[in-house]
Amino acid sequence: MKAIAGYDAQGAELAARYEQLRAEDVHAAFLSFLPTGPDKLALDIGAGSGRDAAWLTRMGFDVVAVEPARGMRDAAGARHGKEKIRWLDDRLPAL
Repeated sequence: MKAIAGYDAQGAELAARYEQLRAEDVHAAFLSFLPTGPDKLALDIGAGSGRDAAWLTRMGFDVVAVEPARGMRDAAGARHGKEKIRWLDDRLPAL
């Protein structure tokens, strides 16, 4: 819970730093493994700034993004609120 409090307190600053990296670059190693076609679903656990969830929606995925830190979810909503992302406030291991 201590870590989550840190992400809450610094959500906007951390989100801005995460957003400086392109999802395509961060995940280049597994791009070829992503499914194509209709009816694609992605679960983004620890969704942080929403960068990856938004990227996946632009690729045609329905995305469920899980982020336990309210500060990060708020920052993600401010940046990616127009994307069709279903946000959940939850955490492992009880997710």
